[in-house]
Amino acid sequence: MTMPQVFDGLVREHVAPALKQRGLRKKGRATWWERRSSGGWVLLALRNDKWNSADEVQFWAEAVGWPPGTWELVGEILGVDPARQPYVAANAPIALDLRIPDAGAGPARPEDAWLLTAGVDPAAVAVEVTAWFDEALRRLRADVDDPDEAVRRLVDTDRARVWEHVHALATMQAAGPGHPRFVEVVERLTERWAADPRPITLRPFVERWRAEAGLPPVDLPTFWTPSMLPHTRERFATPQDAYRAGIGRDFHYADGTSSTEPPPGWLGAAPPAAPARRRRWLLARWSRRGGAEESGQSRHGTGAEP
Repeated sequence: MTMPQVFDGLVREHVAPALKQRGLRKKGRATWWERRSSGGWVLLALRNDKWNSADEVQFWAEAVGWPPGTWELVGEILGVDPARQPYVAANAPIALDLRIPDAGAGPARPEDAWLLTAGVDPAAVAVEVTAWFDEALRRLRADVDDPDEAVRRLVDTDRARVWEHVHALATMQAAGPGHPRFVEVVERLTERWAADPRPITLRPFVERWRAEAGLPPVDLPTFWTPSMLPHTRERFATPQDAYRAGIGRDFHYADGTSSTEPPPGWLGAAPPAAPARRRRWLLARWSRRGGAEESGQSRHGTGAEP
């Protein structure tokens, strides 16, 4: 029996029945999900390494949570069908960083992954996997069902960016009006999104949240282009300079449209024309090229205008 077959047996005979007993439903080869009574989602999965072989399978576990309102709002902003189930990864609001048990007496394995080889008892590995999922379920259910805890996990961290604040606002609004941190999070979102307006389709939501929070209107970006990316700003003084250097030729607008033409006035005034004296010198130089004008041929024989 190959190790991929051993892995399939481990999932089918041990992990899947255990998670079914805990109320989760299976989707695909090794993904499980649960819709909470609060309206949120919990998802668990086992992922295989792409370099697995017949003699060795390395795999790891993932666990994510979508608090109430978060998946629906993502669908509204990005145009994703809200009837679909959320993803296990792909910007999930809450993703657990949970260590797996020590390797014990088995062969060496990479950190945070299980390894199936000829010397490993798959039933013992299944016990570890199930224990990992049990702890992940306990934590995720608590975070998903408690809006205050979900908001804390989302925004009270140095890694909180635009989407963490969006998820926090969705969580607070799903819990009901008047959350004490709503104004604070709207202000923080406005600051982060205005500095790098991705996705640009978030603009009407920021405007709406500011109005609901009683905050005054502010000037917000109306479009986004790759020349605004943070790493691009480190190389060029302005997005316009990056655009002139050939970076960011697409412009995306809040209404979902896009264009390859920059917005009117974004590049500033057109470069000034050459002085008249310079133009006369160029024409005189051209006329001395042995009758190229008269023959209608350029110096390269293309017939191009000077």
